[in-house]
Amino acid sequence: MLLEKNQQLDNHKESIKKIVSLSPEFSKYKIGREELTISYSEKFGKRLSHNIKKIGKKTGLEIVIFDDHELSAGDVDYFNDIIRLKNAIRSAISLQSVVESKQKGKFFKRRFSTIAKPKVVVWEEAPVISSEFSYMAEKYGTPYFSVQGVIALKYPNSLAISWLIPPLGLLSEMQNRHATYYYNIVVNVETTEVIYREFRIMYNNARQSNIDPIIYDSFKMLRK
Repeated sequence: MLLEKNQQLDNHKESIKKIVSLSPEFSKYKIGREELTISYSEKFGKRLSHNIKKIGKKTGLEIVIFDDHELSAGDVDYFNDIIRLKNAIRSAISLQSVVESKQKGKFFKRRFSTIAKPKVVVWEEAPVISSEFSYMAEKYGTPYFSVQGVIALKYPNSLAISWLIPPLGLLSEMQNRHATYYYNIVVNVETTEVIYREFRIMYNNARQSNIDPIIYDSFKMLRK
């Protein structure tokens, strides 16, 4: 588990009552022996959006979902606002990772220690986006916007295990391994800062019963 936040979050947690979620994504990666298959599940994507909104309500948050599965050609706001902001958030996070990785391994040391011992890491300098999106706070009734999603990996075990431990290896070989990633990134468009970034991994399949508790805990951590 990697959880990072801006100092601003502690001072404004009570004000976080409404978040606009920018089209949550559910993507599947199937890793074969010689190829990688990537697919985007509309069915699971819709379910994820529904559950994020429902679970948010349980934790005292109003979650407004912009779902690209329900778009029409006339949804100008989505194309003018949502896509641009979503890309800006992703760019800010990617740039921050590159900068930190060059600081004599500081980022990687912090990242791995955070996963090994789950704790909150406070940024000294938070990633930032352009101030051009500040108008969206008034337009959508909140300065808080998030990028969320689930990445489901499915891949086979190594054949070598079957030779080393025949009974267990054979059983293992007959089963597919799973890894599920959940991410949640929250930005304040008024201050232009990313205030919360979270990545989680569980070695299980991406069933609703497995994902929902993670989403619930994520929202609780955001307001904790």
